[in-house]
Amino acid sequence: MSPRALSPVEDWQEPSSRGVEATPIVRRVQVALASLAPGMSASVVRVVLEGELVRWLEAIGIGAGDHVTVLRRAAFGGPIHLRTRAGGEFAVDRVLAASIEVEGAAGDAVT
Repeated sequence: MSPRALSPVEDWQEPSSRGVEATPIVRRVQVALASLAPGMSASVVRVVLEGELVRWLEAIGIGAGDHVTVLRRAAFGGPIHLRTRAGGEFAVDRVLAASIEVEGAAGDAVT
């Protein structure tokens, strides 16, 4: 199963009566962290887990409101290598990553 990348949904604002051009509105898209492709960045919305695992994820910078970037995905269903906003790099199991909901827009890239 290939990863599903974030895709933007664009709406267009109606032009005003003053003749100003219409501008696109990009909606944020929520997906599982496990579905992000390498180079994509997103903000963690929530972690659908309980107990010590949630506290560990929050301690390393992968909790609600935190920003992560996927650096690479291991072959054959291996872990996902992430960078947190604080600069920490971690390998997260794909089953665990499937329990982390993120929000982002296409075009977000490694910075």
